[in-house]
Amino acid sequence: MRHISTARPVTAQVIRPGDFPDNEPEFVRVPQLFPRAGIKRGIAYRKINDGTFKSVLLREPGNRQGVRLVYWPSVKAYLHRLMAEQQAQGELTK
Repeated sequence: MRHISTARPVTAQVIRPGDFPDNEPEFVRVPQLFPRAGIKRGIAYRKINDGTFKSVLLREPGNRQGVRLVYWPSVKAYLHRLMAEQQAQGELTK
């Protein structure tokens, strides 16, 4: 009789809850933008509304309230773009 292995080969690194590449999450809540990047709530929602920051509303069907999650790489891309524009104009000091 042939033995059949029930173990599955591992094809990728195991990801555990709380593990983020480079210690950065993919999504953050709006209030977390201030301690992470100094972006206040009002500015964050303006950037979400104009499409600069990508976001998603996490809400159960039928519920009025939910949580707004902001795609962190879109925030970083905006800050990098802003920094490059300011450097090009000579506004940013080293």
